[in-house]
Amino acid sequence: MKTLRTIVMAGVFAMAPIAAAHAETPRRLVIVDNDFGVPVSGLQAVPLITSPAVQVIGLTTVVGDSYVTDDVMHLLRFLEIVGRADIPVYAGANTPILRTKSELNAWERRNSTFPWKGAWNEPRPGHGVIGPNDVQPMPMGPTQRKPAKGAAAAFLVDAVQAHPGEISIVAAGPLTNLALAVRLDPSFAANVKELVIMGGLVDANLRQATVDANLYNDFNFKFDPEAADIVLTAGFAKIRIVSCVANTVRLTPEFLRRIVAVKTPLTDYYERFSLKGLPLWDEMASAILLDGTLVTKSTKVFMRVDLDHGLNYGGAYVWSEATRPHLDEREVEIVDDIDTKRFMDVMVSALQTTAPGK
Repeated sequence: MKTLRTIVMAGVFAMAPIAAAHAETPRRLVIVDNDFGVPVSGLQAVPLITSPAVQVIGLTTVVGDSYVTDDVMHLLRFLEIVGRADIPVYAGANTPILRTKSELNAWERRNSTFPWKGAWNEPRPGHGVIGPNDVQPMPMGPTQRKPAKGAAAAFLVDAVQAHPGEISIVAAGPLTNLALAVRLDPSFAANVKELVIMGGLVDANLRQATVDANLYNDFNFKFDPEAADIVLTAGFAKIRIVSCVANTVRLTPEFLRRIVAVKTPLTDYYERFSLKGLPLWDEMASAILLDGTLVTKSTKVFMRVDLDHGLNYGGAYVWSEATRPHLDEREVEIVDDIDTKRFMDVMVSALQTTAPGK
C-alpha cells in the first residue's frame, strides 16, 4: 500500500492547493465515482460539476456501462468541451471484485435474462463491442488531456485521509472502487462525510415483469455484488440509496426542449448525447447529494446484498431494526420520493449555465 500511495501522491490532486481553497471558501468537497458511459460521459455528474456550492476534487471511473479506458478518454474530452478541464479524472477498476463475464453468462443461462450487461454486452446489429483497453470513436474529436496518475481507489483513500469527515461521495456505478478503498484503508468509510448510491433497488421484481426488466434489474449492484456488500457493511456514517425513485423522471422530448432552449456548451452536448427517453438515474443521485432537501420521503432500513450465486445474486435485501440478523448489516436511508419539479428546475439551471463551477 505504501508504494501505491507514493505513486498516487505524486500526481493525485494537489493537496496543498485544495487545502488552501478549502480555507478560502466553505464549498463542500465532493468526489463523483461512476461508470460514466459513452458518449454521455460527465453529463451524469451534473449538477455537481456545475455548482459553485461544491468543489469536485476528482472524478473516478469504474467498469460498468463501458470499460475504464473508454470512459476516461470520453470523460476527459467532455470536461474540455464544457469548461471543467480543471477536474482530475482517475482510472479505476476495470473488472469487478469476483464476477466475470463468463460467470455472468453462465448465471444468465441458469436463471434469467440479464437485460443490460454494459461492457459485457454481446454484439448485435447496430451495437458493436470493444475490448477492455479500447476506445470507441470520439465524435467530438480526441482529448488533449491525460488521466491523473494513480489508481482511483488509492486517490479515494488519500483524499479522505487528507480531509477526514469533509468529503461527500456520489457513487452511481458499480461500487468496485469504493470496495477497494475500504480494503486499502479500514478507516476510509468512517471518514467519509456522506455517501449517495445509485442502486440498491428493492421490491422491484413485479416491475421487472410489468414495466421494464432493464430499468428494475439493479445493474450497479448485480454487476459487482461483492463490492456492493463490502461498501454496505463498511461503516459509512451516512448512506442514501437512490433506489426505484430514480426511474420516475425521464428525459422526455418536452423536458429536453426546455433544457436546450438556452444554448451553452452543456446544452449542446446534452442535446446530442443525452439518453433520450430514459430516466435521469445518475443525475438524480448527483442532485440529491447537492441538495438533500429534494428528498420528500425516505425510509430507514438495514441493507445487505445477496451473495448466494442463485436467482437473486447481487440483489439488495432489507430489514427493520426488529427483524435484522445483526450480521454486519448497516442502516441506510432509501429515497422513496423527491420534489420532481424542483429537481427538473435544478437540472435546467445547471445545464444552461455558461460558467460551470463558478
